[in-house]
Amino acid sequence: MELSVESGPIRDAIYIFRFDRRHGAYTVAAFDDAGTYWVAAQGKASDGRIAMDGKDEDPVMRSMGLDKEFVIVLDVASEDQMSIETLYGDTRTPARNEMPAFSYQLRRRAPVE
Repeated sequence: MELSVESGPIRDAIYIFRFDRRHGAYTVAAFDDAGTYWVAAQGKASDGRIAMDGKDEDPVMRSMGLDKEFVIVLDVASEDQMSIETLYGDTRTPARNEMPAFSYQLRRRAPVE
């Protein structure tokens, strides 16, 4: 899935969602214009949503003694509507609360005639 938006922290992104039959888990590889790297995550479906957990080896956060953890949530509401949300895990405390970072609401375009 490729997306472009007019405003926000990330304007262009590509998400590749798959189902890994070997592990029975959904996976995502995400590329965006916020950096020069990609991230990956995996998870299971629950209550109609697929929450995929990931970790990234971020040198800046590592220098502060922190881990970079995130969750990418895919919510498919219908054939024509879905959302993608990214949350960051607050690794400064043992609670590791999830903090919303950004989200996209996607709708299928009507065919161009």
